[in-house]
Amino acid sequence: MPMEEELEKQIELVRRSRAIVADQKAAIDARMAAWEKENKLLLDSIETDRIQLRDAEAKLREMALSSYALDGNKKPAPGVGIRITKKCDYVLEKALKYAKLHDVCLVLDEKAFVALALKSKDTDIPATIREEAQATIAKEL
Repeated sequence: MPMEEELEKQIELVRRSRAIVADQKAAIDARMAAWEKENKLLLDSIETDRIQLRDAEAKLREMALSSYALDGNKKPAPGVGIRITKKCDYVLEKALKYAKLHDVCLVLDEKAFVALALKSKDTDIPATIREEAQATIAKEL
């Protein structure tokens, strides 16, 4: 019986704590909604300006790359530069074949392996399936 009393006390503590947090969140949500309403014009304006900035920067990058393609100058204008980076393109099947041939470490897809192990009836899978207790708490206490 003492354990049941302790559980009831703990349940009541969780219930009260959830109510407090819910009230605080509701207050914050209300204040945020009021602030967003009050500042709608500014928020709309900054979003429009962000889109304009994104487009302007993309155009500037395009122009800089075109200039570099013409004359090879990596500094076509003050504050604008060209950085050369290395990229790797490959055909997946050929890369996988090469990796296996050269003993390159391949990462186990753990999510897929666990799903396979949990569903499979194959006893050769190197995995042990066990049951584990997990406590749950209802949203409404």
